[in-house]
This record gives sequence, C-alpha cells and structure tokens, in this order.
Amino acid sequence: MNQRLSYSSRFCVYALCEPDSLSIRYVGKTNNLKVRIRRHIMDAENSRYHVHLWIHSLIARHLKPIVRVLQICYSDANALQAEVEWISIMRASGNDLCNLTDGGEGGSGYKPTPEILRRQSQALMGHSVSHEFRLNLSRKYRLLSSTQIEEIKRLKPTLSFSKLAKAYGVCPATIYNAINGKFYANNHSQS
Repeated sequence: MNQRLSYSSRFCVYALCEPDSLSIRYVGKTNNLKVRIRRHIMDAENSRYHVHLWIHSLIARHLKPIVRVLQICYSDANALQAEVEWISIMRASGNDLCNLTDGGEGGSGYKPTPEILRRQSQALMGHSVSHEFRLNLSRKYRLLSSTQIEEIKRLKPTLSFSKLAKAYGVCPATIYNAINGKFYANNHSQS
C-alpha cells in the first residue's frame, strides 16, 4: 500500500515484516508512522522487548524491517480496535508475532506474570551496580549544550542518529530529543 497519511487526522495499523520472506512479525498502531518506525529502530539498540530484539538482529545483518500499512483509521478508538483484529488475524494465520499483548492498549497492556516478576526479583537480589555502569548511564543521558544541539541539527541530514550519538557520547534517543526540541540545553527543564 502506498497511501500518504495526514498524520494530524489519521491513525494507521501497520505491520513490520521480515525483509527476506515478507512474513509479518509485528502489528502496531500509530498516528505518525514515520516517527513510530524511527522509534522502533532507535529502541532496538537498548530495549529487551521481543520486537526490538528482532529488529536489532536485522540491523546486525544490515537490514531493516519492511513496513506495511494494514489499515487507515480516523480515530484512536477505531485504530485500537483494528489493531486487536489484525493481531488476531495474523496469529490465526500462523505468523510468529513479536507482540507481547493482543493489542488495543499499547505497550502499557503488557503485564509480566507473577513467575516472571519473582525471577526478575531473584536475579537482582544482592546485585549492585558498578561505578563504571553508573558513569556510562550518566554519560548516555546527559543533556547537550546549545552549541552541540545546533551542530547536531546541521549534521543530521548527513549522519544517522547512531553515528551522531557515538560522536557526542550520548544515546540515540538524546539526539532525537535534542533535534526535536524535547530537551533544553544545559540542564534547563524538559518540555
């Protein structure tokens, strides 16, 4: 489908597909497909959700998922219902989906089982975080100066989020937020 979306008034249900076989691996909904796909790619670097691990494995092979618009909706409620229906259809068709839920609620619908929570708790029991880990985390999420943000905005057309993040010693999400004005420079409040 090659439909243009007016992002301000429409929602869409989309699929992420294997680039080799075109089999559908994930179904989601959004009101801004371009931003949502970019977010999936950025999240693949650090997230442990099944969909992001799958995307990370594609990126490691120099591939990206194929995006397919399944349905256009004119309200969030309709898109949520359509997402549920498409996930059900894809699962019934035998697609190996990475979705954690049956859809209709976004990522907030995922609730780990008591067994998973118990295992996570045991795994972290007595675990202390190293000083090096804390420094790396602090470095990755630090705010950029006004000068750095302007430089990044000038460089963005020629460099990827990942390359800019590496160059400035931050995570790709910090670059994305700086370009889109979500962080003010020099530790001022966030918008």
